[in-house]
Amino acid sequence: MIFSYIRVSTKGQNTDRQEEALREYASPENTYIDKSTGKNFNRPQYMELKKVLRDGDQLYIKSLDRLGRTKTDTLKEIRELQDRGVILRVLDLPTTLQEFPEGQTWILELMNNFLIELYTNLAEQELKNIKSRQREGIDAMPVNDYGKKVSKKTGREMGRPTASTPEEFITVYNGVLTGVITNKEAWTKLNMSKATYYRYVKEYKESQINN
Repeated sequence: MIFSYIRVSTKGQNTDRQEEALREYASPENTYIDKSTGKNFNRPQYMELKKVLRDGDQLYIKSLDRLGRTKTDTLKEIRELQDRGVILRVLDLPTTLQEFPEGQTWILELMNNFLIELYTNLAEQELKNIKSRQREGIDAMPVNDYGKKVSKKTGREMGRPTASTPEEFITVYNGVLTGVITNKEAWTKLNMSKATYYRYVKEYKESQINN
């Protein structure tokens, strides 16, 4: 049987171009579509596809990075498909679309392995470049009075809030009770989310009533 697989990274992205390119190879009922990151293979439709693939089946994809983005995981996946007897066809790799006479399929496998190695390296390098640009952007962010990186666009701190001890909370919250600072200034100083801060406030008030 012939199947096709389509992937885009986010739910907002369009799959039309991939569907159009693959339509002549596989029927819609044999086409599996994921809108998910390519960093791993734990995608709902891809996992369903693997359940139905059998020895001798052909799997068409538009480009190798639609299968996965990291070299190690993608090559592992490709080898698993090969071990199961699934023929991988990649539209952007013309040699994978060729048919060879019986007894000469080793030529196709040799050429495909070379091209697959090349393209997965390019895909991995692209991902590294993206991460590098993200890292450079974070490094260029200003630092607030509490030593946290702050987004220039949103003004929000980067990273997870750090937990504050009850003693730290009481010290800062006393400033709110005496009118020295506002609640917002307090949860910012404590590096808490608004919800966490008010949970502390509630617990503090209840403890005062019980005392």
